[in-house]
Amino acid sequence: MRIFLLSREALCADFAPTFMKAHIVPGKQKEVTTMRGASSDLKRMLKAVRFLVVCGLVLLPGSLPAGERFDGKWLTKLTCPAKGNTEGYTWQFAGAVNGGKFRGEHGTAGEPGYLLIEGKIADDGAAKLSANGIVASRQYARGVFAHKGEDYSYNIKAQFKETEGTGTRDEGLGIVGRPCTFEFVKQ
Repeated sequence: MRIFLLSREALCADFAPTFMKAHIVPGKQKEVTTMRGASSDLKRMLKAVRFLVVCGLVLLPGSLPAGERFDGKWLTKLTCPAKGNTEGYTWQFAGAVNGGKFRGEHGTAGEPGYLLIEGKIADDGAAKLSANGIVASRQYARGVFAHKGEDYSYNIKAQFKETEGTGTRDEGLGIVGRPCTFEFVKQ
């Protein structure tokens, strides 16, 4: 086996294994042909390489941009309890995270009962999501202007983990709003 060293500075020859026994002159090419003790040194090098490969594979998931670790399909469950004369309801619908951005839709765009939830998930899993929808029925909506076909919106404070998450609706004035909750489960 032949190894060529170009210079001490370029290849850090100060740290060369013991099987490379030759005089190295800085800036000069020197051929190293002796392999005394190569078997034990080779075993140590292979062991070190295996260690580095294993460490790299273990740390690989952590090397993704943090927000992207949430990427994938999510099942979203929205629960709004009854309040006063307004009935409660629960919706389940599909959502997805792509590039650290959540997007979930319930119903048909432009139709009563439609809801779109969007927002960016931070590296630590925290998210401020925006919900925009169209009232399905006065029976399930609170507020003076909550009539079928009217637009509404609110914010959601959410926290995502690797495979699950939770969130709460911004209740607004408190008199009109209600404490709706969200559960997110990665599929």
